[in-house]
Amino acid sequence: MNDPLEIDEQPRALRYGDAPQAASALLVAALRKQHAVQSDLLARVACEHFELVHALQEARLSPEGNTANPWKAVAIICDRLGAVLREFGVSTEDPAGRTWLGPMRAEFDLVGFSQRADVATPRVAHTDSPLVRRHGKVIRKGAVLVEAPESRKGGPAEGRDVEKGE
Repeated sequence: MNDPLEIDEQPRALRYGDAPQAASALLVAALRKQHAVQSDLLARVACEHFELVHALQEARLSPEGNTANPWKAVAIICDRLGAVLREFGVSTEDPAGRTWLGPMRAEFDLVGFSQRADVATPRVAHTDSPLVRRHGKVIRKGAVLVEAPESRKGGPAEGRDVEKGE
């Protein structure tokens, strides 16, 4: 699929060699196209959100004996939302359960830290918000809670700096 923000046609001024006017016309055309694409995306996501909210309300209000499966509707809506995001090159990454490594700090903010006796190495215990990429480029850092082994001295276990992933 082509990039939805690609300009379809060169402005008339560019075809006739008026560079300043052509540059201005290209900028205006690009901004209009970007606005239209973003508006369409937001409208599509808003409609899916609306359906998701109503499916969740239906799930809460359904009597116990109801044979309808509102969670199936929720799953379908989530799939459609994901398709809209993928269409625009948007992907997310949830590192929950993975070992916390120092290089992860470039893409994830450490929003919480805890120590547990049953944890052998620092790991991501919970993802507050995922890492978001568009066409492979990070557009929003993620936020995570990290768990690490308990130490006898009250600091990070065995002198390792958990925030640096050591």
